[in-house]
Amino acid sequence: LKRLDTTKITLVLLFTTLIALAVYFANERIIYTDTAVYMDVMIQERALFIATNRFISVFAQLLPWLGIYLGLPLKTLIILYSLNAMLLPVIGAFICFHIFKSKETALGLLLFYLIMNFWLFYYPVSEFQMGLYFFFVYHAFLLHYFKNENRKLWVFVLMSLFMMITIAISHPLSIFVIVAWLAWWLLEYPYGRKWILALPLTIALASCLIRD
Repeated sequence: LKRLDTTKITLVLLFTTLIALAVYFANERIIYTDTAVYMDVMIQERALFIATNRFISVFAQLLPWLGIYLGLPLKTLIILYSLNAMLLPVIGAFICFHIFKSKETALGLLLFYLIMNFWLFYYPVSEFQMGLYFFFVYHAFLLHYFKNENRKLWVFVLMSLFMMITIAISHPLSIFVIVAWLAWWLLEYPYGRKWILALPLTIALASCLIRD
């Protein structure tokens, strides 16, 4: 018999539990303040809603937006919105684990979600929180990239452009996380101390200036 992968079992149990909670408490998660406004605007205008130029919020609106175009009832749209917001950390952890082979980062992302959502479970549209989901994925990408002998520069550039712009614009506080993370990275990972890391920092700073 193959040895059971306890990390994978833990992730599956967490995924299942979080998704079930998102469906069960869908009404409570969506009727609260900003989320209800976003849902109302989406239904009225039949369009994705971006608040304060933080386009990252559209990633949490794709399922209800599709449901609106399919003419689904309001109850189903609410469940889809709650579920979509929950799928962001779940999919992020899945990518970290299966694509970038970093089970520690996958577990760290879900631990971050659990800690943050002692306060934010009923406010699933926190753009700052969403940006940090992407940040975990970018961290896992870099771990995978610098260990890969066949790495390609264009992959790094495209990934950095997408991730850093998305994260930096997600919330004004994100830039402080990026700078602190980069300082920690340079201390923690000798094999990743590359001048090329100036690129994501430059992209993040430029994105903040453009946003402002």
